[in-house]
Amino acid sequence: LDAGDHNITVKFDDGVHTPTEETANFTVAPADAEIVLDIADVDYGDEIVINVIASSGDDPESGDVIVAIDGVVVGTIPLGEDGLGNITVANTYPAGQLYANATLVNSNYIAATDDETFNVNKADASVSVSANPVEYGNDATVTLSLTDSEGNPIEGTVIVSVGDETKVIEASGDIVFATSELPSGAYEITARFVGNDNFNEAYGYGTLTVTGSTEAILTVSVSNVTYGDASEITVTLVDAEAN
Repeated sequence: LDAGDHNITVKFDDGVHTPTEETANFTVAPADAEIVLDIADVDYGDEIVINVIASSGDDPESGDVIVAIDGVVVGTIPLGEDGLGNITVANTYPAGQLYANATLVNSNYIAATDDETFNVNKADASVSVSANPVEYGNDATVTLSLTDSEGNPIEGTVIVSVGDETKVIEASGDIVFATSELPSGAYEITARFVGNDNFNEAYGYGTLTVTGSTEAILTVSVSNVTYGDASEITVTLVDAEAN
């Protein structure tokens, strides 16, 4: 019988005695039950798996378990014959500690609840930088990409350094560096994502190659002189921009 108020009627009639019947009322009290809520820590953006088990003594229990995170119901878990159930919910929460609560819904049992805290950890970010070779004296464009582990763009502050020059940008994009002060050679590009509330700090590295000018202009001029006098020779070497 389900928990609640019931009645029973007993009738007696043996054909000899006066027939009679009697009705009695009785109550089936709800039994004690226990549920256990289990949620593992997750990284920011990863799905949250919620597991529950319900039992009464050594016996598994049936029914539904309502689960809430930070006071907001996120789903109802139907229990199987073994008293187990689980659901997976989207993780739309910022990094930090969260509070979860589970409540067993079954009128045959005293309301059972369980509380659990779990953490949404900061996720890893990825920073990549690249730059095409550039001739000495021309500006170089450094391309930056800041993404999560799935390759989705994220927002944040990135500090990019080439040589002695440093620039700060927000999120992904292109950065223009003036390289007129950089002699020919290969220079390491360092990009540091400073991290934010939901993502860890991350670094990316690349190389910027500065080549010499493709055109060098050499001029020589010599003044006419009289035999025995010193001659003045002027030599000029410039690039295509007359530098």
